[in-house]
Amino acid sequence: MSGSSWADKSSRYHVPVPIGTLIEPDPAEPERIADQSEFRFEFVREACACPTRCTCDSPSEALRLSGVPIDRREDVLRRMDTELGRNDRGQGRLLRELHRLPEPRRHILLLVGSYDEAAW
Repeated sequence: MSGSSWADKSSRYHVPVPIGTLIEPDPAEPERIADQSEFRFEFVREACACPTRCTCDSPSEALRLSGVPIDRREDVLRRMDTELGRNDRGQGRLLRELHRLPEPRRHILLLVGSYDEAAW
């Protein structure tokens, strides 16, 4: 897995450098972080903003990257990115999520499948 971050004023923040060092936290930190974190699974749809089960009059299929042929993956990732940043209710989904976090924790990590996909 490779990661890239999203920030309010930055559309790209990826450092394509091989890992050379692993910094481990104080043993108490992972538990504190887990206690303060919220993990959830949400879908990205182009036709509606339903994050889980679609309840629209005309249900919309969620975008899917897993299993998509390599020549179509960039298109799907760009469509997902567009939907996550879409400003349809005053703020895009990622920006709304970012603003829910306390100031020192305002970071969002987007995971993709490879360094190439992180660069797209």
